[in-house]
Amino acid sequence: MQITDLPDKEKKHSPPCRPGPAGAGRFVTGISVFVIAAGGFLTFSFARANYTLAGMISSPGFQLSMSNATLPVDIAPAARILAGHPREFFFFSLLFWLSITILGVGVLKRKKWGRSGLAAVLYLGAAVSLILLLFPEIVVPRPLMRGGRDLSPQFNAVVKTLRIWFQLFCALGTGTFFWLARKLESETVRREFGP
Repeated sequence: MQITDLPDKEKKHSPPCRPGPAGAGRFVTGISVFVIAAGGFLTFSFARANYTLAGMISSPGFQLSMSNATLPVDIAPAARILAGHPREFFFFSLLFWLSITILGVGVLKRKKWGRSGLAAVLYLGAAVSLILLLFPEIVVPRPLMRGGRDLSPQFNAVVKTLRIWFQLFCALGTGTFFWLARKLESETVRREFGP
């Protein structure tokens, strides 16, 4: 039996080969749709928050109330930064989630910059989650203790429970972000983005 090449006419109408396995294509599409939906929703939310904050901060009554405001001594560092720089926090959050949405669109369109950018953000998310897992007091307030005495048993019980749940959430976030980043860098997923 002799094997011959297809005629040129049939070659033109042959379906193109899929660059990667079907599972990799579904993963890429799934993660990109999720990133676009979450990023788009949070971009819209922070855009509204920035608009509201801009009007509120410009109010003379708000400026007067903030000039006399005091912060608790044992406030968590993250809360202290947020309280001291609300405008910067909300504006940075808007830019961050807008960038995430753009990266999601890049991944959906199988752009290499979208894949590498999203992988970098996921590695960053894993690193931040790991730091917060090891040092939860950055976000969660410390129990109110003085000289070994429990100053507020009810508050301290809530803080201890919150710390445990926060650390579990950070452990899950670290593992999930790292796994997703490694998956985006796998050879099967890379093939979805062309040579």
